[in-house]
Amino acid sequence: MISFELTEEQTIAQSTAREFAAEVLAPKARQADDAAQFAPETLKQVWSLGVVQSRLESDDEEGGALMGALILEELARGDASAAAAVASSLGFAAAIREFGSPEQVERFRSLFGDDRFHAASVLLVEPTPAFDRTKLRMKAEKATDGYVLTGVKSFVPFAETSQHFLVIALLRGQEEAFIIDAGCAGLEVKKRHATLGLRGLAAGEIAFNNVWIPESNRLQGAAGDIVNRLVDSSRASLSAILTGVSGSVLDYVISYTKERVAHGSELAKKQVIAFRIAEMHMKLECMRWMYWRAASTLDRRNPATRFSCLSQIYANKHAMWVADEGLQMLGGHGFTRDFPLEMWYRNVRTLSVLDGMVGI
Repeated sequence: MISFELTEEQTIAQSTAREFAAEVLAPKARQADDAAQFAPETLKQVWSLGVVQSRLESDDEEGGALMGALILEELARGDASAAAAVASSLGFAAAIREFGSPEQVERFRSLFGDDRFHAASVLLVEPTPAFDRTKLRMKAEKATDGYVLTGVKSFVPFAETSQHFLVIALLRGQEEAFIIDAGCAGLEVKKRHATLGLRGLAAGEIAFNNVWIPESNRLQGAAGDIVNRLVDSSRASLSAILTGVSGSVLDYVISYTKERVAHGSELAKKQVIAFRIAEMHMKLECMRWMYWRAASTLDRRNPATRFSCLSQIYANKHAMWVADEGLQMLGGHGFTRDFPLEMWYRNVRTLSVLDGMVGI
């Protein structure tokens, strides 16, 4: 039996996140986009939701991935950059919770317990023409009492201010994950990306020049299992964020077309517009069901690659279509910065080319 009903806890969390997004994130989204960074107070408020901290709790983790995805969708309704920021630290916390030693879990549970925003990122993406896991260049070599890492990672959220990184590197030809604390000798922020969208993430490129880490900073999951989980989780979370942005586009278009009068009647009353809005709604619902399936599969610890990949492919294609339709329905207004459609359009385009940098 398959149930599509959310639990009471999930419904409450979903409602809380939606209210937070509308009252806190949405009014400041343009400001963060213009400044290409978040105000510290905004990040503190985001952290106070406790989304990331909950993934490190010692209780049963059943439902954690779906819960995280539901919250990311709602946060993305207010600001996709803020949702991606949460997803970045969420992916880090989920990996530590699932594959970390008891000591590693306890360490980060303690670190993440205060009220400061802890930027922590999963570093899988490298500066290559296209994301390709089979061509990782980051190397890890065994050294005295630890490992030495060499290579470059790109599109790192909060590259200049992150406190922790989970770096994927090749050790003897196998993919392994290593915890790196910012400030290590040999760690260098090479440049900050001038991105089309998600500008609040202040993403950049980081070089690891013979960075030494202790043996205790390696995650102990089976070779490749950690990365498979990270990629599947990333694809499901990106699908959830794309669903949230698409929901904002749809809500805005419905409101706008009800008020906009053309040739003597409201746009929403014209059949061609009504049919396009209906199709936007159908695609949005499909995106939501597909990421729910992917996240639920992750929660059951079953192979989720098929569902997460299908969810991402569908969301990438149709979120872009929804954003383009929304922009078109506003006509010339859609292309101006007086309206949020152009920002949402840029964010969707950026989200659709990412992989492996966030999680649930």
